[in-house]
Amino acid sequence: MNFLISMYQDSNENNRVNSSNSSVNYNDPVRPVISSTLEFSNQMEVRNDKNSRITRQNFLRSETQYNTTLEDKTSHDHKLISQSELRMRRMRRDHKESEKGQNKIENKRQHIKDKDEKRRQSKKKKRQQKRQQNRRGRKHKRSRPLMATFIGQVPESVNAVIGRWMKSNANHQYDFTEFHLVNNNMEIEIGISGLYIISVQIFYVSNATNSYWLLLNSKGASTTRKLITCATAPSDMEVSCYTSLIIYLQERDRLSLQQVQKERLIKLKEGYSQIQIMLLDNDRRHTMVEDVQT
Repeated sequence: MNFLISMYQDSNENNRVNSSNSSVNYNDPVRPVISSTLEFSNQMEVRNDKNSRITRQNFLRSETQYNTTLEDKTSHDHKLISQSELRMRRMRRDHKESEKGQNKIENKRQHIKDKDEKRRQSKKKKRQQKRQQNRRGRKHKRSRPLMATFIGQVPESVNAVIGRWMKSNANHQYDFTEFHLVNNNMEIEIGISGLYIISVQIFYVSNATNSYWLLLNSKGASTTRKLITCATAPSDMEVSCYTSLIIYLQERDRLSLQQVQKERLIKLKEGYSQIQIMLLDNDRRHTMVEDVQT
């Protein structure tokens, strides 16, 4: 009997202990669990949700790891930002240096271009000045034709070829000197190609018919060319015969006078007979104009 009573009391005590341990803590958001499922090893329980158990030590460790990871991430982000800023600075510096180099090249090209343009303008100005000088010279020369008068070297002539000739002593600013007296001064050789006026006057002492030819002997030609003739009618008095023509003569051309009738007395004194040559224009001027234009 006493044994039964003792067992009953022990059973009641166990029930009280179980009921006290199974009491609910309403301040804990997690459903209460049986304390017999927990194992403590110098750890303080933070939360127990049947699926996982978090202790103070594990919580602190997790928080420390999280903070460390966050710091590492922040440090990595700062490092990336710094590298990006350095890269941007380097790119801006390279861009500025590239712009400076490009500007330097452009300035050099512009300098060379300006220098070439300046040189070209200088050459153009010199050509214009030379052209103006040549034009002034050509105008001056064109307004001043050149002339030479030839008179008899002997007072009279009865030869078939009229002559000899010499240049008169009248020297002036229109004096023509581009000639040579050849063949014993019987012919006049032209020294420059150009356009000429040739005029001739021959004075006869005869009452018969008189005439003469102006002849041209060109270099390389096989025959002598008759340019123009002059004739007089019979007369009881002395008579002169005058003729002229405009002709283009080349360098080395030779002019001479041939009497048609035989034994005609001709006065060659100054004032009686003469040959006059006037240069209107020459080929050198045209060559000079062409050189200036090119």
